[in-house]
Amino acid sequence: MPVIIARGASGRGKAPQVERSLIGALSQLLGDGIPFSDITIEQLAGRAGISRPMFYYYFEDKVALLAHAFEAAVPLALYARQQVDTWTSGELTVSTALEATAELVERDRDLFAAAIQVSSRDDAISALLHRTCDTVRLMLTEHLRSAQTSQTAVSAQAESIAFGLTILVRAMVRQLVAEPDVGSSCDIVEATTVVWERLLSTCQPVRQSGRSSAAARP
Repeated sequence: MPVIIARGASGRGKAPQVERSLIGALSQLLGDGIPFSDITIEQLAGRAGISRPMFYYYFEDKVALLAHAFEAAVPLALYARQQVDTWTSGELTVSTALEATAELVERDRDLFAAAIQVSSRDDAISALLHRTCDTVRLMLTEHLRSAQTSQTAVSAQAESIAFGLTILVRAMVRQLVAEPDVGSSCDIVEATTVVWERLLSTCQPVRQSGRSSAAARP
C-alpha cells in the first residue's frame, strides 16, 4: 500500500485535491510516453503545481504514488468482485465479462503497464495485483463449489479450475497491455473466452446463453 505521510489538521482540506493533482500529473506523464522509470519527482510536482518538498509530504516516493493512483483509478478488487458477482448470477456471459475487463485495461493502459513493470521489484505493487487475483480466485472457487453436483466435480477440482481461470485472466491482462491494437485485443479476449468456457464445462453443466447456443453460462 502507498505510504502517505500523516498530515496536520490544517492540511486535511487540501489533501484530496493535491492527491488528485498528483495522480493526474502521473497519468499525463505516462500518457506522454515517458516510461515510469524515467519520471522524476520534479516532473510530478511541476505538473501538479506543487513544490518538491510538498510531494514528500504526501508520498514517500513515486512508487507509493503509483500504488495510490492505480488503486484509486483502477479499483481492481472491487471491480473483480462486481464482475464475478454479475457473471455468477447469470446476468452476464463469460464473453461480456472478459470484454468489460479488456475495456478497463484499455481505459487505463498506461497505469496497468506501469504497475506491471514495477510489480517485479516492488512488494507494495506486487501485493496489490496479487490481492486482485486472490479475490477472483476465491470468488470463482466459491461459485464453482456451489454449482457442483455429484455428476460434475469434487471440491479440489473447483479450486484447480478457479486457479486456472484466474491465471488466464492475468495472462489476458498482460497481453492486452502489450498489444494495444484493437484487432489483437479482440482476438485475445475471444481466445480467453473459449478456454474459460471449456474449463467451466468440465466442472458444471452447461447452460445456453440467450445470444448463442454454444456459449456456456454458469
